[in-house]
Amino acid sequence: MTRIGDLHERWMKDLTYRQEYEALEEEFALAAAVAKARKRSGLSQSELARSPLPSGERSDLAQ
Repeated sequence: MTRIGDLHERWMKDLTYRQEYEALEEEFALAAAVAKARKRSGLSQSELARSPLPSGERSDLAQ
């Protein structure tokens, strides 16, 4: 079975793939940060999705 890391390494040699991947760098970093914070807090993905944001954080997201 081919590992995803091996596929990614091979695909990164393709200029178009690499440019698209690098364009998503900020989104990947955000997703990784959310996953890390969720894990640190002990929440499942479902629990995080159902949890309300504190009111102060809601205003930050609206900006």
